[in-house]
Amino acid sequence: MLVEVMVIRNVACVGAGLIGSGWATLFAGKGFAVTLQDLKRDALRRAIKEIRRNLEFLAKKGFLEENASEDSFKRIEITMDLKKAVEDADYVQESVSEIYEVKKEVFKEIDAATSAHAILASSTSTLKMSVIQKVTRHPGRCIVVHPWNPPYLMPLVEVIPGEETSPETVEKTRRFMKSLGKVVVIQKKGSSRDDRKPLGRGIMERSHRPG
Repeated sequence: MLVEVMVIRNVACVGAGLIGSGWATLFAGKGFAVTLQDLKRDALRRAIKEIRRNLEFLAKKGFLEENASEDSFKRIEITMDLKKAVEDADYVQESVSEIYEVKKEVFKEIDAATSAHAILASSTSTLKMSVIQKVTRHPGRCIVVHPWNPPYLMPLVEVIPGEETSPETVEKTRRFMKSLGKVVVIQKKGSSRDDRKPLGRGIMERSHRPG
């Protein structure tokens, strides 16, 4: 399959909880401009403090170049405005509550606000993208990218397409995650945690080595 090379410069992280802030840490540390969004101001304040600590930890442990933590931190913007957060994004990573109605509403808004080329990924570990993507106008670009926590340390990610996710989106997502140093496991289309195959021991062992 011939897939056009996708250039990703701007990343939006929707949801500023533990997973969302972990993703923001990873993306900023890898050199991307990141916009972190949450509806709660306090959540953003907590997240930005956590991200600074995460980046300082990565620099201290040698995962970032010396003095790179501050440069990475400066690449992050925060906002409560969802449209503003995603309108220039090439890749969106959603990490809001594990409730179908919440995720569907968020995906509907993201889909309406983003450029057609953007990939819309969910961090969900339990919900099916096949259900979530039905509310969007462009379901082919919607996909699950479920990390092992914390995303900035644990290389393993599961990539799970929905029934309407395009093969191009799967391949572009796989390439992007690989470029971040991730160990990518492609799971069955439309699956959830209950019906996915268990990961092999070798993959799990690799996932516990920072990379």
